[in-house]
Amino acid sequence: MKTVFSKVKIFPVATVSKDEISNVIPIGFCQLVDNESIWLEDNFMVKSLENLGKN
Repeated sequence: MKTVFSKVKIFPVATVSKDEISNVIPIGFCQLVDNESIWLEDNFMVKSLENLGKN
């Protein structure tokens, strides 16, 4: 996984609402911190954060 992270420039991040409506956004900053943590840049992720909070 570390090899993939080092090569990818834009990371698609997908969430889904309780009403099963998908939301996919491109993330330009994504860092693999350790085997259990990934850091994402939090710019304009309003709908994604809302979906994560409800699911």
